[in-house]
Amino acid sequence: MAANRAYKGDQLTFRGETGSFDTRAVLAQITAQRATAPYIVRRVLVHFVMPNPSTSTVNRLAAGLVKSGWSIRQLMHDVFSSDEFQSSTSYRSLVKQPVEFMVHALRALDAAGQSALALRAASGMGQHRFDPPGAGGGRPNEAGTAPTPGVARVNLV
Repeated sequence: MAANRAYKGDQLTFRGETGSFDTRAVLAQITAQRATAPYIVRRVLVHFVMPNPSTSTVNRLAAGLVKSGWSIRQLMHDVFSSDEFQSSTSYRSLVKQPVEFMVHALRALDAAGQSALALRAASGMGQHRFDPPGAGGGRPNEAGTAPTPGVARVNLV
């Protein structure tokens, strides 16, 4: 068995199989699943392109990911050069989370010293400190689209 920093034993059970698995063997089992590539591609598309990518787009890019030998570099190239990335439906379809907006606004205005002001404005944008509305820190593309959070964003700037 190849050296593994996290596990010090001869046998490991993973996905119902027992054997001498190292990190590469575990990753090989994960990537052998048909759902893995579409899952990764959908997550990338939702984060960088559009909130609801079509199944055909996901499947096309997932096939490219597998064909490239799971190259994330190639996946990102394919995503950013895709017709979907440049389409009018994806243009401005993603809205920054309140925390992202506040940090980016403070950086753009070279106003890092105004972080206390941003923290006070956060609750008006639906982002309460230490109480995110979702596991990832917010609901993607929902926070900030209603009128009240929109006004809070303008007032912050």
